[in-house]
Amino acid sequence: MNQSQNNKAQFEEIIQRYHHDFSDFDEFASEEEKLIVMRYITQEANRAQRRLVGLE
Repeated sequence: MNQSQNNKAQFEEIIQRYHHDFSDFDEFASEEEKLIVMRYITQEANRAQRRLVGLE
């Protein structure tokens, strides 16, 4: 499993834990969980932007 798949798996696990509810996530998630989720979202946003401008 490469790093990207590992990050996605961690992201999905955390999001499932809070039932896809951002309010619960924001209130109850640990700082480490928040960091993992926000890092994954940022990486995916950057990937989408690179794809749009033809860099990927």
